[in-house]
Amino acid sequence: MNLSLYDVASEYLEALDFLSAQDEMPAQAIADTLEGLAGDISKKAVNVAAYFRNLDAEIDAVRHAEKLMNERRLRLELQSQRLKDYLLKNMERCAIKEVKCPYFVIKVVKNPPKVVIDQAALVPAEFVKEEVIRKIDALAIKKALQAHKEVPGASLVQFNRLSIK
Repeated sequence: MNLSLYDVASEYLEALDFLSAQDEMPAQAIADTLEGLAGDISKKAVNVAAYFRNLDAEIDAVRHAEKLMNERRLRLELQSQRLKDYLLKNMERCAIKEVKCPYFVIKVVKNPPKVVIDQAALVPAEFVKEEVIRKIDALAIKKALQAHKEVPGASLVQFNRLSIK
């Protein structure tokens, strides 16, 4: 039976508990048993790490493909907009308001009026909205907490991560 890493780790912990309670068993026998189980855990850990490294490589490949597809989409959007502008300018130039074909109708239509700000500094204050953006300085909070200062609503928490080199 092929046990999962979780199962092998559970067996290791059970053996550790059992062997720790044995007074008559020689210390070398306990060490050998635990070393054997630890070897199984190491093999499983290597297999799990190899698998997620393979997944990470696939994720990188997908990200790269997404980047290329996004670049291609942006080029197509730009080309489409250029052709729309080209068609509009030439229809306006020739004073043609409408072109009909069996598939669609092309019309030159007026958009609603749009405000264009030429010089923002000259716009009166009554037309200016002030935006307040509240941004928390996590680095300053970290430094304060490390200096044993109290910061309401914040705490320092340390997590573990895997390092594979």
